[in-house]
Amino acid sequence: MLKPLVTTLLIAALAFGLAGCRDEATLPVEAGTYTLRYAVQPAIKEHHGVSRYRDFVVLVPVSSDPALEQSPSEAIARSEEGARRGHPAVLALFPVQRAVRPGTITSNELGQPMLAISAGPAALGIVLEGHGEIPEGE
Repeated sequence: MLKPLVTTLLIAALAFGLAGCRDEATLPVEAGTYTLRYAVQPAIKEHHGVSRYRDFVVLVPVSSDPALEQSPSEAIARSEEGARRGHPAVLALFPVQRAVRPGTITSNELGQPMLAISAGPAALGIVLEGHGEIPEGE
């Protein structure tokens, strides 16, 4: 996990302008503008092996995200409502070397394109394409 980030920290806003976008769970994301809030994937059986890191961002429709601060349960509920499904819309986060400038497109160890960002003391990459499933044998 990326420390010392606070759960539901507002990381960024992102506009999805195209139909057909998918999130980390490979579920569709409707076109629109979303806030990206930091979260940690629950350590439950259904999440075992789905990503190398438990860090991710929850996508919350801007129209449903009125407060700068909110509880993890509020952010998850608003994301689920916006996604119109029983799972929040999420994008994976991977660590990025500090030498990579924020705003740069880079790749993670799985070869997936990421947008490098800075969130307080952390250098992160928001996975733009691909699913973070851990390859067999790891």
